[in-house]
Amino acid sequence: MSGTSIGEKIYGLLPVPLQHLACSCYGWQMKRFRYNTVFREKFGELLKSEFYSASEIEAYQNDRLRKLIRYAYENVPYYRRKMHELRLVPNDIRRVADLPKMPVLTKEDVRLHRDELVSAAVKKRELYFSHTSGTTGKSLQFYLAKHQIPFQWAVWWRHRHRFGVAPFSWHVNYTGKIVVPCSQNRPPFWRWNYPLRQLII
Repeated sequence: MSGTSIGEKIYGLLPVPLQHLACSCYGWQMKRFRYNTVFREKFGELLKSEFYSASEIEAYQNDRLRKLIRYAYENVPYYRRKMHELRLVPNDIRRVADLPKMPVLTKEDVRLHRDELVSAAVKKRELYFSHTSGTTGKSLQFYLAKHQIPFQWAVWWRHRHRFGVAPFSWHVNYTGKIVVPCSQNRPPFWRWNYPLRQLII
């Protein structure tokens, strides 16, 4: 179990009922973190935007893109440097059709320039350190702004909502986290997360 944290080792030694409780305690923390007033506001906005006309969607995309490019230029050292190298200024990127002028951000760019990709406008205490599971290769580590995480979950739930799955419906969650110890050879091969209404596999 090299690379396993102390918390994960302790979790693996717990009896199954306490593992259910541990998953639910984690779920309670995540529910407070992900599903706050920002989530409710953004989820409502996303549901309304589903009924935009093609021209409204295009106008919305271009407006958000202009704001994003200006923000990145003014606050993110990596993008300011890259745009200077390419002799670009924010007004050069005014619509989606202009995006090919910008360099593609690769996984290797994130690995090499992780700190330079953090906005100077975001305080350190407002950052959340995250990573990918590494199932398609090497794990990628990066920072997220905490206030953006509820928006991310609003986007995911909007997608599920299209198929009739409302936020906080009971659902099965296939996770990269080991919630059932690998040594276990008898059911249950799942754990319950009651605050998020998940059966975790």
